[in-house]
This record gives sequence, C-alpha cells and structure tokens, in this order.
Amino acid sequence: MYLSTLFVHGILAVGVTASRGQRLRRQDGQVDPGQPSDCTWWETKEEDYQDCTYLEEGWNLKHSQFVEYNPSVKDDCSGMQFGHLYCVEVNNGIPRKGETTTTQAAKPKPTKDSKPSPTQAGLINTCTSFYQAKKGDTYAKIISDYKTFDFDDFYK
Repeated sequence: MYLSTLFVHGILAVGVTASRGQRLRRQDGQVDPGQPSDCTWWETKEEDYQDCTYLEEGWNLKHSQFVEYNPSVKDDCSGMQFGHLYCVEVNNGIPRKGETTTTQAAKPKPTKDSKPSPTQAGLINTCTSFYQAKKGDTYAKIISDYKTFDFDDFYK
C-alpha cells in the first residue's frame, strides 16, 4: 500500500513539474556557433537521412528559418556534421516579437453533384441514370421507352 501511494505521488509530482516548466532539451553534444540564444530544442544528426529537409519537414520550418537558426549548415546544407546539434525550435515554439505567422486557409474544392437539378423529393441515392422529362411525356410513355422498371418502381 505504501509503495503504490508513493508511486502515485511521484507521478503527480512529475506531472506538475512538467506542466509548469519550460520544455528545454539539454545540449548533449557539439553546438555550432551562431545558434540563437533563445533556442529551446535541438536535434542531433545521427543518421544519413537526417538532413536539412528531414529536420525542416519534421519541425515545420522554412529552409530560411533553419539556416537562420543554424548558420553553420550553409544555405546548401553542406555544413551538417554527424554528432552536432541543430536548433529546430526557438522561444518555446512561440513566435518571437515582431515575427508573424501566416497560414493559408484551404480553398474548398468544388464538388459536382451527380444528380441533375431539380429532382423529385425522396429520390434514392443509388440512382445513376436520369431522364429529363419533356413536354407531353407521360408515366406510361417513359416506362414504355425504357422497359427497365414498372409503374410501381417509377412511382416510388
């Protein structure tokens, strides 16, 4: 009983501390000069696939931002080195003063209704063929011309 209570208190203490503290990853490797003083998260290059594009896409950074945070990588990313830490977040992810973020609203794609308009109320959703009635058409004439349904189906 004592161990479970201690465990619960420990979990609660960690949760409260984590929610109050800032997210800051300790720098455990080589940090190149020129990185911003307000960098709050770094990624270490440990594998070949961890290039500029990988980090930019993973952290939703523009290439210009990544190079600004990590000038040693150079604009062509030839300066990335194994074991080095690269800044991928500044100011705890909050835009700095004077910085603005813009998002472009998704433009709705036009949809095409497969049904012509107007149609009668209660039309079934599985209907795939339509006929535009003309002046002088009757139920009997349409049923006779198509021969794929009877009066009861037509009237439903």
